[in-house]
Amino acid sequence: MTNEQREAIEYLKESVLIYKNTIPKISEAIETVLSMLKEKNEQIVKYEKIYKEYDCYRWVKELDKKDRQIDLMAEYIANRDNDEDICKYQVAEWCEDEEDGVLIEVCRKCIKQYFERKVEEC
Repeated sequence: MTNEQREAIEYLKESVLIYKNTIPKISEAIETVLSMLKEKNEQIVKYEKIYKEYDCYRWVKELDKKDRQIDLMAEYIANRDNDEDICKYQVAEWCEDEEDGVLIEVCRKCIKQYFERKVEEC
């Protein structure tokens, strides 16, 4: 609500007090309108809160979906022969030696890190 709107409402409230005894119908109408405005404002606040909660939920759900897509893409890439591009660079720079070889989970994480660093370089 703007300052101008607040001032108008305050002016109307004061007018109700001043004119209550002299012009009862006008003061009743003003009181009714003020009551309606108050109800509408409460509804707006309620719906704004619901919308914000929904919007946050929608974004969290969208981010979870994107994270899952990235995981699936990294797993797909990890299952391919990446020796030339990603793996040689990654192993030399970032991977620890594994006793049983590199596990797919390690490779997937490694690929995600590779692309995260590429984004930071841009």
